[in-house]
Amino acid sequence: MAVKNAANIAQRGRKLQQTPTANSLRELLEARARASPDTVFLFSERDGRRFTYGEFDGAVNRTANMLSAHGVGRGDVVSLLMPNCAEYVVAYFACFKLGALAGPVNSLLKPEEIAYVVGNSEAKLLLAGSEFLRLLCAAWLSSTTTRK
Repeated sequence: MAVKNAANIAQRGRKLQQTPTANSLRELLEARARASPDTVFLFSERDGRRFTYGEFDGAVNRTANMLSAHGVGRGDVVSLLMPNCAEYVVAYFACFKLGALAGPVNSLLKPEEIAYVVGNSEAKLLLAGSEFLRLLCAAWLSSTTTRK
């Protein structure tokens, strides 16, 4: 058993040495997706889904393209009002790919506090889980700063 574990550790060490140097999380994800597209990268305890590096990078690219189509670019803020889920991580990495800033919004805030946080951050876009629709409607109605 110890020999098998030592062999596994040595194999993992060789794989790490083969990983290209990356200067950012975006570059690291892209390098890993090229080098090990079928290796599991993310496991969602919430719903049991697994994402390989290749699948995750594809989801990030699709989300980044969607954000870009809505005018999000380098330096823009994207507010995230989402549950702890795989899509939250995808959205974060999509922002990294665009050079945008992901601004998490605490779902425990009151509607007027959410309106303030989003407005104060000058978010270009808000990504939200459908479970927060009522909260968002109340925040929007109470807002004096959020663009309507």
